[in-house]
Amino acid sequence: MKKYAFTVLILLAVIAGFAFTGASAESGAARDQDTSIPEDTPVTYGYLEKFREQLKKEIIEELLGSGVDIGGGYEEITLHKGEFLIPGAGCEIIYRGGGAAAVTSSRHPGDGVTDASTEKELFSGEALEYGHIYFASQSSAEKAIAALGENVRFTVNGNYEIR
Repeated sequence: MKKYAFTVLILLAVIAGFAFTGASAESGAARDQDTSIPEDTPVTYGYLEKFREQLKKEIIEELLGSGVDIGGGYEEITLHKGEFLIPGAGCEIIYRGGGAAAVTSSRHPGDGVTDASTEKELFSGEALEYGHIYFASQSSAEKAIAALGENVRFTVNGNYEIR
């Protein structure tokens, strides 16, 4: 009799398990109709590949909307004698040679062109050094790089203007 009761108990547990699995499958079907993706969904490379272009477009739109500069990267430019490179906010300038000097409207600390390679600030008339990286300070003073030679070369990343 104990053996029979134990068998019936096991059989009831199996039937209850199938009933639970069926209910779970029904709730899964209802979940499939929902367009949101559950937080615990594993993300595979194949899934990302399928939506890569859409995700890239959304990220770029979000960055453009937030005002973040996602410019084209580094650009090689050449200035001729008498031209000025006027860096925008956050512009990175790598001097590649040809003869150039800083031009600033103020000589107060924080108003110059920063030489990131030597941690020195340059003011009007001070020469740039080959291979050094320069940034314009965030102050309201005007700053520029003057081309003193015929072919002055720079690698620039960020917004700038040539006058």
